[in-house]
Amino acid sequence: MKKWFVLILSILLTISISGCSPDPVLPTDDNSQSLETSKQVQENQQQEKKEQETEIDEKNYHEVDRSNDETKGEQTGKQSIQSPKNDEKENQSNQEKPVSKKNEDEIQPKKEQQQEQTESSTKPKETVTLSIVDLNGPVIPATKVEIEPNDTVLSVTVRVLKEKKIQYEYTGKGASAYVKGIDNLYEMDEGPLSGWLYKKNGTIVSRSAGIEPVTNGDRIEWFYTKDYTKVRE
Repeated sequence: MKKWFVLILSILLTISISGCSPDPVLPTDDNSQSLETSKQVQENQQQEKKEQETEIDEKNYHEVDRSNDETKGEQTGKQSIQSPKNDEKENQSNQEKPVSKKNEDEIQPKKEQQQEQTESSTKPKETVTLSIVDLNGPVIPATKVEIEPNDTVLSVTVRVLKEKKIQYEYTGKGASAYVKGIDNLYEMDEGPLSGWLYKKNGTIVSRSAGIEPVTNGDRIEWFYTKDYTKVRE
C-alpha cells in the first residue's frame, strides 16, 4: 500500500509540475502587427529626417542663390556707378581734344600781340621836349623825353627830374597838384608873387600840371617868375 501511495503521489507531483511550467511563447498576430508598426514608424521617422534634410539643403541653396544675386546686383550697381565715371573720363578726353584748338586760339592772339609789340618797337617813339629855366639860366636844357600812355606834364617833369637827380617838391595830385620848388628854388623866394609856371607849345597853362595831357611833339617849358601877374606869353 505504501508503495502504491508513493507512486501515486509522484505521478501527481509530476503532473502538477508539468501543468505549472510556462507555455512556450509563440508569436501571435498582435505581436507581429506591433513589430510591423514599429518598423513603419522608424521608416517614417527616417523619411521625415530625409525630407527635413532636403528642405534645409534647398533653403541653403536658395540663400546662396540670393546672396549671389545680391552680389551680382552690387557688382552691376558698381559697374553702373563706374560707367558714368568712365563716361565722364571719355567726356573729359573728348573735351581735352578741342583744348588744343583753344590753345591754338590762345596762341594766335599772343602771336598777334608779339607782332604788335615788334611793330610798335619798330615804330618811332613818341616824345616831347622838356626844358626848365630859373632866374640864373637853364636847369634842364631842351631835352627830348619819351612819353607813355596817360602821361601828364607833371609825370613827365617828375620822371626827368628823378633821372637827373635834381631836387623838386610838389603837393597834391591830379587837379590839385602844385609844384612848389625845383632845384631848391621855391615859390615866394623872390617875393610874395614869385613861383613856378609852365608853358605848353608856347602858351601859359593856368590849370594844374597834374591833369594837363601831353602828346607827341609837345614842348613843355618850366620857368620861374618874380611876379606871375606881369608874365606875358
